Amino acid sequence: MKVLRAKDQKQKKKLRLSFFSQLKLRLKYLIARIKYRSSTTKRERELDSINKKLQGAAVKQEINQELLKIEIIGFIRSKLNLTRRSKYIPFTVKNQLEVKGMVEAEYADRMKKYGVKINDKLQFV
Repeated sequence: MKVLRAKDQKQKKKLRLSFFSQLKLRLKYLIARIKYRSSTTKRERELDSINKKLQGAAVKQEINQELLKIEIIGFIRSKLNLTRRSKYIPFTVKNQLEVKGMVEAEYADRMKKYGVKINDKLQFV
């Protein structure tokens, strides 16, 4: 008895299949490929729409952070009665902690929401 190699076995199986069964298999594989390709395009479209929304949200977040920082600087200036921009502020550690406490008491919820932090030297982190 002759042992057939795998390649020969595949060829014999192909010959055994009728024309219609071969056509049926080819259509089955074609449909499977089309479904796979269409599903990837749907995923890509979904991801693109999500990316657009995220980019818009990120820009809004950055704008809100900058506006909050400007508002906090204005609040500090108004509490310390500063009229000029370049005026030297002689802070002591006690004053810095008091100002930081006032800022956190006033803007704590918005600072947490927008991810703005102030260190002990009154610098935005």
